[in-house]
Amino acid sequence: MERIEYDFPKKEHIGLTGSLERFSGSTSKVLSDGEAEEVPFTGKYPVIFIPGLMGSQLEVTLKDRQDPPNWLCRRTNEKWERIWIIDDVHLLPELVDCWLQTINVRWNATSGKLEPWSEGIESRYKPGFDGAMNLGPNTEVLSPIAQWMSEEFGYKVGVDLVAQPYDWRAGPETWMKAGGVFDEMKALIEKTVDSRPGKEPIVAWSISMGGPFFSLFLNKHVSEEWKARYIHTFFSVSGVMSGSVIAPFVSFSGTKFGGGIPSFLKSALDQLATELSSIAWIYPHDDAFGDKPIIQTTERNFTSAELGEALLKVNNKQQATLLKKNLHLYGLQGLVPNVTTYCMSGYGVPTFGALDYGEKLEYGKIPKTIMTDGDNCVPVESLRVCDDFGLHQEQPVFPYHIYNQTHGGLAGDTQTMTLFAQVFTGIL
Repeated sequence: MERIEYDFPKKEHIGLTGSLERFSGSTSKVLSDGEAEEVPFTGKYPVIFIPGLMGSQLEVTLKDRQDPPNWLCRRTNEKWERIWIIDDVHLLPELVDCWLQTINVRWNATSGKLEPWSEGIESRYKPGFDGAMNLGPNTEVLSPIAQWMSEEFGYKVGVDLVAQPYDWRAGPETWMKAGGVFDEMKALIEKTVDSRPGKEPIVAWSISMGGPFFSLFLNKHVSEEWKARYIHTFFSVSGVMSGSVIAPFVSFSGTKFGGGIPSFLKSALDQLATELSSIAWIYPHDDAFGDKPIIQTTERNFTSAELGEALLKVNNKQQATLLKKNLHLYGLQGLVPNVTTYCMSGYGVPTFGALDYGEKLEYGKIPKTIMTDGDNCVPVESLRVCDDFGLHQEQPVFPYHIYNQTHGGLAGDTQTMTLFAQVFTGIL
């Protein structure tokens, strides 16, 4: 199907913690010449939010934890406790290892499961709406958007406004299992739609890794008949549909590019980054990057299709295994949603495009970063794979590109919010 792209110049951006553009009784429809037209309010569709990487709370319970790193680590607690986002008390150098043991998971190739580091540790994503809204008491994620929808449009949490948190440490190998989060999300959507008098289908809003997460759900987990009944529109914001060069950066070099992180915590986060299935899943995919070298050395270069070899070169067998296992569940071959889709992406911001490690690829070495066009997190090649869905499905795809807008900032951009409101109110 032919696609129509919309390239917006950079305009006003209102942060999510500020007051978002207001709608009351009517809304403004963006016209091709940039003017606005008042359109009567037409009602609203139910909405589900899907957060991105690190965007869901994680909790742990301990039952006689085995092999704690030191004597300060508790062996048992009596209730679920938040471990992401990390509390200040866990930032104490003596407690970082205790925390790392609770949050980290390892892939067991024999059992086909992600398992805790030690027996007696059970972790999960926090279930329910709040698990995707905030990471802690002072860390808002999606709650400002939800509050805006509640105040201005009368949305009610649990009635026509829901969210699906998930374990962002895992990958498709875990999400797709029977009884897993995909089954949970399917049931949540069905309950939300079927409980409405008019049984209006749902609008799904996602950000970052939540985009391919929901696309994979649509592509592999539900039927075309189910989608026709339950999905009105998929609204993807900054969807990482074919990988980010930041993913191999953190696998090979750790989180050292971030500022303000205490040195004793960096080593713990570096170790965590080399274990996560999700990081391997969002490696650059050859659907978008082709033969372009992602990792460069004097010895040899590695394209997106050769990143598994690069992981083995630094002895990261876990992520190499998971990368190979989930490769067919990413990019165009795994993510075409076959529903009406809006693809919101930023561009014009310097973004990691390749990594030059000099003479030799070694773990922990900080590479020279070769920059390209993107949203400061994901190159345009990957972001616009969402646009290309329109070439592989009958349902319409509407790509919107906003100049000089960043990966996270796009969610609160007034143009994004205006378009989103037009979708969930049925104007578009």
